[in-house]
Amino acid sequence: MVYQKSITLGVLCGVCVGAIAAPTQDHISAEVAVESVVTDNARRVASNEINERQDTVTIGLRGQKTNRYTSFKVGYSIDKTFFSENTQEESNSYQGDASLELGKDYDWFGLIVQDSQRRVLNSSASTSLLGNTSDREIISVKPQLRAHFTPVDTLILGVSRESVKIKRSQSLDSDRDSADLRWLHRLSPVDLLSVSLVQGESTRETRSEPDYEYLIAQVGFQARLSHLGYGAYIGSQKTEAAGKPSFNEPN
Repeated sequence: MVYQKSITLGVLCGVCVGAIAAPTQDHISAEVAVESVVTDNARRVASNEINERQDTVTIGLRGQKTNRYTSFKVGYSIDKTFFSENTQEESNSYQGDASLELGKDYDWFGLIVQDSQRRVLNSSASTSLLGNTSDREIISVKPQLRAHFTPVDTLILGVSRESVKIKRSQSLDSDRDSADLRWLHRLSPVDLLSVSLVQGESTRETRSEPDYEYLIAQVGFQARLSHLGYGAYIGSQKTEAAGKPSFNEPN
């Protein structure tokens, strides 16, 4: 076991624009943060520990805009870390999310486009140092068709494509495709019953055949109260991985 002691100091400065002019949730804000960490084991090893100061500067931008037909949200940050003893290379990191949603739940058509940027470990066995991480990007496109055939019943047909890119591990890049069919029955203004069937697969860019395929059947109940939301789901999942026998599990 490797022990580490650290002391962290931080300063945050932010500015928000639009909160007074737009009393709704629409807003845009920016922030600058400075964090300094002093650690007695910078490399997180069992011997030859190094005392080091690690300084991180972060610039962030967040915003949201909503109208009758669209909803747009963005939240990204760029940071750079400096190491006083050069135990690691100075590194830039770009993280955050953005989403664009066309159409509302009561419309017949909907489209969601999302982008997600995260810093992830190169492997589950890696020590959690900045030098052992990579930048991962997930871009997803999710169109839907919705049929409101009674005031309380909705049938939804949707497809999804997710493209996963990992900067330092391109062999792990993959595409995830899925299609789903859902029936929603509103029991009350806050209670909802759902039945869904989802089929999907994941394929690495270095392969022509899917790494795995799955089929999920599920029944669920959910409620949205003014200050609380909850749900319960039960079903079954069938999975077929490349080179392995298929198996079924409760979901």
